[in-house]
Amino acid sequence: MKITSRTSAQLAVMRQRIAKGQYIKDCSKLLRTAEFWQDAIKNRLETDLFNSNQAHTLMALVPRERIKCLNKLNDSLLQEGIFYYIEQLFVHQLLLPGLYQPVRILKKDWRAVKAVIQLSLCAYPLDLSLELIDDQRLKERIDYVHLNCGYAEQKRYQLLIHAVHFSNHLRNIDIPQHASLYLDDKTILLGLRTNYSASKDWFCQIKRQLGKTYVCDLISFRRPFEFSGYLIKPPKNLGEILIDVPQRNLVTWGNAFHYGNFLQHKPKAKGMLIHLSVTEILHHYQIEWSQVLTSYKDSDRSKELDKWFYFSWLSLLRTIALKKGCSVTKGAAALKKQGLTFNKLKKLTYNNQLASRIH
Repeated sequence: MKITSRTSAQLAVMRQRIAKGQYIKDCSKLLRTAEFWQDAIKNRLETDLFNSNQAHTLMALVPRERIKCLNKLNDSLLQEGIFYYIEQLFVHQLLLPGLYQPVRILKKDWRAVKAVIQLSLCAYPLDLSLELIDDQRLKERIDYVHLNCGYAEQKRYQLLIHAVHFSNHLRNIDIPQHASLYLDDKTILLGLRTNYSASKDWFCQIKRQLGKTYVCDLISFRRPFEFSGYLIKPPKNLGEILIDVPQRNLVTWGNAFHYGNFLQHKPKAKGMLIHLSVTEILHHYQIEWSQVLTSYKDSDRSKELDKWFYFSWLSLLRTIALKKGCSVTKGAAALKKQGLTFNKLKKLTYNNQLASRIH
């Protein structure tokens, strides 16, 4: 392939070839230019994936001259460059604005949505769309990033491959101009601003084209629906969309942590912890609470989540009471003497801090 002088021009040439189903060759040459890496980092800053400090740190790693050996690039820089490369070549323009954005972006962009088409993958897609890359060096760099990135980056990679997979279908689907698109690694949401009955025509068209790859559902946005582990609630009385936590998910967390039956509000002690000190027991619970908070970091302050935290607090009190051989009331009083009430401990957990003075 002829290498043009500017990164954007070369990417445009490659996108045209991919749209025609043609192979792209010698594309690893672009990775050897400092301009490409500068554009990639600027893109991360503009899309809020990086803050200015992160962007400045990676920008300092970009070589000033042509890169002779890609193996010597910093792994974090290489990862973002490869992700950016795949996005620019294979992801449809309609998907790029919301790619990697947290689910809370729905609160801003979906207030006028009246119906939702939900597309759930029947099976995780293979990255077969990347087979048009006829450059062994670039393929090796992609494989290296895929195999060596951390858990959070693996989730982003899965999301990216899903976006590439769905982009191939988007070329054959006439998406209405008023539609809003959002996706995670398994599900596509298509928000329509037409009423429910008018949205049925779009739904039937999309189902005919995607029915073998996705499970298709049409949902009226007058009622909540689940997406990416959250419960998305429609706005009421010109209010805003609420992002809540499904009760059944909290039941599952309660069972996994052996807190008891959350649905019936029957907390129980964790007998396997009574050999630990009170400090260690508290630390154990706080780690579990932090896991739940991390999983639902994009949710609004949920009443259901607050109920779950109080339920787990009662489990904690029963565990301490079992250890000390006293009543739950006396166990709570012992914690209160050390300045730890339910509200205090919940606040410390939300701030990801545990009182170091406990003994």
